[in-house]
Amino acid sequence: MVLFDLDHFKLINDGFGHAAGDAVLQQVAHLLQTRVRKEDQVARWGGEEFLVLLPDSSLETAHATAEKLRELISHTRMSVGGAELRLTASFGVSAWEHDSQLTVAELLGQCDSALYNAKAGGRNRVKQFEGKSAQDYLQGFTLKRAIEDDRIRVAYQPLVSLADGQIMGFEALARLVAENGDVIAAGQFIDVANRLRLEHRIDSRVSKQVMARCSQRMEQTGTPMKYMINCSADFLSRPEDVQQLLDRAQHFCSTCAVDMTGKAKPMVIEITERQLIGDAEAVRQLVQPLIDFGFQLAVDDFGSGYSSYLYVLKLPVSYLKIEAELVREAAHSARAQAMVRSINSMAHELGILTIAEGIEDEATAEVMRRIGVDWAQGYYWGRPEIEA
Repeated sequence: MVLFDLDHFKLINDGFGHAAGDAVLQQVAHLLQTRVRKEDQVARWGGEEFLVLLPDSSLETAHATAEKLRELISHTRMSVGGAELRLTASFGVSAWEHDSQLTVAELLGQCDSALYNAKAGGRNRVKQFEGKSAQDYLQGFTLKRAIEDDRIRVAYQPLVSLADGQIMGFEALARLVAENGDVIAAGQFIDVANRLRLEHRIDSRVSKQVMARCSQRMEQTGTPMKYMINCSADFLSRPEDVQQLLDRAQHFCSTCAVDMTGKAKPMVIEITERQLIGDAEAVRQLVQPLIDFGFQLAVDDFGSGYSSYLYVLKLPVSYLKIEAELVREAAHSARAQAMVRSINSMAHELGILTIAEGIEDEATAEVMRRIGVDWAQGYYWGRPEIEA
C-alpha cells in the first residue's frame, strides 16, 4: 500500500484558485493510471492525498514503485492556471503480510506515519513504515472518523475574576465523543491531529460551536462574555479557514442581541509557543484579519519559553495566561511568586489582563489574588464540561 501527498499543494489553491487545484489533481490521477499495473488500484484519498493499492507486492516492490511514481511526478510539467509547474510529492509505504494480524485501518495508519516521516524529512521522498504499536494508527483513523461524523464537541471551563469570583468568560476546549459515548480529552488526540494535519478541521468545528453558544447566551442574558479558543498554526495559516471564521463571526454578530459595533468582540484567539507558529511578525500576519474585525489575542502558557515574550512585545495582546506549573509552584515557593509578580507587573504596565492557569485550591487562588492577578481558571472553579 502506498499513500502519497502533493507537497505544498496549498500554494496552488491560494495562488491560482481551487479550480486550478482540482485540474492538477485530475492530471496527477491520469498520470498515475497510465503508469501502474492493470491489477493495481489508484484512488484519491482526500484533499491532495492519493492511495495506491499494489496486490501481491512485497514491501520492497511497493517502495520501488513509489520511488518511480515520485520521480514521474517531479519530472512532469503540470498545467496550472495557464502556467506550467513542476510538483513534488511525499510517499509513505507499508505492506500487509499473509501472517499479519493488521486490520485495514492499522495498515493505513502505518502508511500515514511513513508519509509524515517523509514530509518531516524534507518532502519529495519515499519512506516506508518503521514499527510502532498498532494503537498509534488506530488513533488517527478514529480521529478522522470522528471529524467526519461530527463528533468533535466543545467543553467549557470558566474564567473567574479573582477579585469577586464572578465568571468573566470561558475557555473552549475540544473533546472527541467516541462511538460508545465516552468523552476523550484533547490531550489524548491533539498530537495525532497535528501529525495528520487535522487540527484546522477541529478548530473550525470548535469555533463554529462557540460562536453559536456565544450568540445564544447574548440573546438570553444581554451580557457579553469572553470565549477563548485555541487556534492552531494549521488553522491560522489557511486563509480559507480564517475567512470562513470571519464570515461566521460577521453572521453571528449581525444577528446578535447586543450591538457590538466598534467594540472588541467576545471571541479571543489563544496562541501558544507549543504551536510553533513562527516569529512574531509571521503570527501578526496570520491573525491580523481577525484582530481587524474585533477579535482579541491571548498568549497561552506564558512563562514556558522565550518566544512568548516576543509575542507580547510585538503583537496586540489583550490577555496573558500564566503557565499552570509556574502558578502551582507559586503556592509554596517565594521564587515562583516573584516570577509571577514580575510577569503580572509587566503585563499591567502594558495594559494586558492576566489569567492564572491550573488553580486547584483556595491557597493558590489566594496567592494569585495577593499578587494582583486579574482572572483565573482551574479545577477549583470547575472542570471543562460539555453542555447538554
